[in-house]
Amino acid sequence: MEVNGSPDPSFESDDSSYVMVTLPNRKTEETNQATNQANILLFSGIEELLAFTNQATNQATNLLGKTVTEILLEEVHDKVKAMVEFTIDWRTRKEILEQIGVTNQTYNRKKYLDPLTTIGWIEQKYKDQESHPSQAYRLSDSGERLLDLITHK
Repeated sequence: MEVNGSPDPSFESDDSSYVMVTLPNRKTEETNQATNQANILLFSGIEELLAFTNQATNQATNLLGKTVTEILLEEVHDKVKAMVEFTIDWRTRKEILEQIGVTNQTYNRKKYLDPLTTIGWIEQKYKDQESHPSQAYRLSDSGERLLDLITHK
């Protein structure tokens, strides 16, 4: 076992009728890489991605699906990753829009920020007062799950 690079065997017995020997497999970098690749989550569309980020655990994925990044690019926009990474802490609309390289205008809020608040990935500090002078935004729980998917944590 040692020459093979495998862990030591384990022995179990009741001292009279049986001996059970467990010979564990050796773990290699190739095995770990294959396992990591098998854990890539695929979804068929935005609905499955939303369902996943709105639940605590993954129950099923479509093996013929799309990656999270593909869905975000096709069905939301290309600034999602930058926005969810930036809104881990409370941020103003102006800070968020400047971070993604667009001006602080209503058009850009509607195009980039509003979809993420509507989906529920980013939450507002003053939910009932859209135009509150101190309005700020941060990542919600489902947004944190999305960030984990995007950054492959």
